[in-house]
Parts: sequence; C-alpha cells; structure tokens
Amino acid sequence: MKPQPLVKKSGKQFWMTEYYTDNNDFNSVMKQAENIHKCLTIPEFNAYIHWWLRDNSPNMMLLNQNWQLTPKAYVIGHFAKFIRPGYFRVNSVSSNNNNLLVSAYTGNGKVIN
Repeated sequence: MKPQPLVKKSGKQFWMTEYYTDNNDFNSVMKQAENIHKCLTIPEFNAYIHWWLRDNSPNMMLLNQNWQLTPKAYVIGHFAKFIRPGYFRVNSVSSNNNNLLVSAYTGNGKVIN
C-alpha cells in the first residue's frame, strides 16, 4: 500500500469497497484491523466498506448462523463506532515503534485517537 497523491489532489472520493479475509480467527481479524488502519492512513481512503453482512460461508460474514456478531464484526465496529460520517483524519505520531498503529480523527467537536 502506498500514498495516492494524484487521487488526493483530484478531490475525488477514494473508497475500499470490497475486502475479504479468509477466517474469523484472531490472527485474521487482527490482520483486517491493520488493513483498515493502513487504508485510512497511507492512501487515505475516504471510506472502507465491508461487503458481506451475511452469507453461506462462515468466513465472509459479520453475523454467524445464529445472527450473532463475529470477531470480524467487532474489529470493523471499533472503527465504525468512533469514526463517523463527516469526521476527518488529523496528524498523529507515536513515540512507541513496537507495532503500535496510531491514527486520530476529529468531527462534531470531538477528537478520536
């Protein structure tokens, strides 16, 4: 993943619209959390949309066969609950370089970091 200065300069929206992880196990959902973070901070996507709410494959969905949230849903929820429409990313840095991913957002008079 790399910065996309031409897209940013154009003023057009840049969305991640479909992404698939093969499992709902801890390592897979943490990899998806890292991917969401990188999509929002490196090429600076305006939106990250998980395509599947429910499907026959237990690995694609956010709800299981009993209509309960899967681990993947909780990972996406951490972003969706706090980063709301109209919010934008602001500069942030971390003094800790041990695989700590940092980003901060602001909107509606709130700062989320």
